[in-house]
Amino acid sequence: MLPKKSLSQNFLRDADILRNIADEADSSDIIVEIGAGEGALTDTLAQKAKKVVALEFDRDLIPGLLNRFPLSSNVSVVETNILRTDIPETLRKHGWRDEPYALFGNIPYAITGKIIRLLVSLDPAPRTIVLMVQREVAERIVIKNGKQSLLSLAVALFGTPEILFLVPKEAFFPAPRVESAVLRITPDPNRLPIDKRESILRLAKIGFASKRKTLMNNFAAHREHPREIIEKILKIIGKPLNARAEELSKEAWTRLQETICRVDKS
Repeated sequence: MLPKKSLSQNFLRDADILRNIADEADSSDIIVEIGAGEGALTDTLAQKAKKVVALEFDRDLIPGLLNRFPLSSNVSVVETNILRTDIPETLRKHGWRDEPYALFGNIPYAITGKIIRLLVSLDPAPRTIVLMVQREVAERIVIKNGKQSLLSLAVALFGTPEILFLVPKEAFFPAPRVESAVLRITPDPNRLPIDKRESILRLAKIGFASKRKTLMNNFAAHREHPREIIEKILKIIGKPLNARAEELSKEAWTRLQETICRVDKS
């Protein structure tokens, strides 16, 4: 069937690239694949991994996937919306017993940020996350330009992102207008608890509210703390008064959140 523009569908069909992605899988893995599409990556992953739970939103693609992967195969096809899916619960319905699992997917570029925010908040966390994303987004996440974003901060608080390789437009049908990249995110075993990470991100959302404003002005506009308190906090964490949200590392954001909590309690 023809890909649907409304669902940002671009089917990956290059066999070499499919194999390169599947090389990130382990033979003992239970894999959740986001956006099974035609099943090309699903098939390649199934040859490497113990089991694949293939999630697909487009119900028109489900019959083809079920025909390609019968009940006797190591692939379970699930019709679902990833943004409304309880991934651990879905895994348990298909035989998962808290073993290491991995996440793979050629995800819709229009909702990349929402999907990644969901994945980095999973508990228990996957062994690895390997996603096909827009090249520009991948480069923002690994901070190649030296500027933090709300999405790159969410990923950094969870683990380490790495661009594995770039993917040409010709590898897809139809060819997208943008270049693509395969991004791997490896969870940090010493990462902060999810509630602490979410608290930092709520704070960062205020800091990133207006890109043209300084961090202090964004916080002052939010009116949760007086301007003089924000000035004091920035000095405590060693940041100038004209610092912008994009200039702060994950460590600086963590210190900022901890300092604000102490000020609120005093």
